[in-house]
Amino acid sequence: MRSPEDALRLVGEEWFRAAAAIYVREALPADPTLLSYGSSFADFLARFEPAAEIPYLPSVARLDRLWNQAHAAADEKALDPAAVARLATEELADVILHPHVAARWAWFEEAPIYTIWTRNRADRAPGDDIDWRFEGALLVRPRDTVEWFALDAAGSAFLDACAAGATLAEAAQAALEVRGNADLAHLMSMLLEAGAFARISLANDQRVTQEKS
Repeated sequence: MRSPEDALRLVGEEWFRAAAAIYVREALPADPTLLSYGSSFADFLARFEPAAEIPYLPSVARLDRLWNQAHAAADEKALDPAAVARLATEELADVILHPHVAARWAWFEEAPIYTIWTRNRADRAPGDDIDWRFEGALLVRPRDTVEWFALDAAGSAFLDACAAGATLAEAAQAALEVRGNADLAHLMSMLLEAGAFARISLANDQRVTQEKS
């Protein structure tokens, strides 16, 4: 199991080792490969009294966990953005965008978790200059390494809808219900360039394609 590196940097190795020792006694491994061990660690931190002074720590641990999942996911080719660009205008509303197998995302409503997490990955303290606003994150691995991007609430809602099998029109509506002025064109461009999707299909066509022929 890869340790939650960013949570560790926030609290120091001694504190983290003590918390991990308590967690291990509470949550014995259920899988001999240990690949999924630690899935409940963020929930443990949320109820761990000594962590109450760092209320954003559980969310940082959750983001660490998403990194682990993206890193360990199966390899899959990312969708070529040109495959969407080649679609006829009348087809776009019925397009279903299927998230990449390694794509992970989350919206955090309690703190600027993405900024805290990325600064820790860069070995920087969170600092006092953080714009204290809610943030989300997208983690993808379309190539060899995990990459990460800031994601707003509308983007998270859009991806949630796509993962549930919604059409592009339905996913766009989900994003607009969260943020009425969401820039859907920019969001689509960012997600496609990031490699957040693996394939497309049409709602009235069961065939799943990498490209439109």
